[in-house]
Amino acid sequence: MGTDDSSSVALFRALSLASRQLNAAIETALQDAAGVSLPEFDILTALAQSDGERARAGELGVMLAWEKSRTSHQVARMERRGLVERGSCDADLRGTFVHLTSDGSRAIAAASPAYRRVINEMLEGISGTASGEALGSVALEIGRRVTPTSCQAELASLEKNLGADARA
Repeated sequence: MGTDDSSSVALFRALSLASRQLNAAIETALQDAAGVSLPEFDILTALAQSDGERARAGELGVMLAWEKSRTSHQVARMERRGLVERGSCDADLRGTFVHLTSDGSRAIAAASPAYRRVINEMLEGISGTASGEALGSVALEIGRRVTPTSCQAELASLEKNLGADARA
């Protein structure tokens, strides 16, 4: 039996609304705690979790499912603020690495507790329940369908963190 188009649209709008509300609350908390935006925090987190706290600029875009120009502009703004720096890639002279700086490390250290606090507050009573596990599974399934070639490392990490049920 097929899904009714109007119920799919309503489901999408509900997911989108929840995402916008959560992102707005996180954005405010990050700005208050460390003076960084959510996109900056996303890049800082990706770099902090990367081998050597660096990643090729193109890989950052793939990790975050961002277009090349968005990644480039965001990295340039962050470089001007001293949060990251760019360097050449020894293996491929055309490539550019983005490195986390000490200021970037301090910013993510200051922002991370606020990030976790807002998420815990917003998901209180949902996380760790059967409903929360089901929501996590559905979110991962959507992530695998939308852009199956991007964010694979993050999807794999989330599947591990959410448990085996998330892969079903």
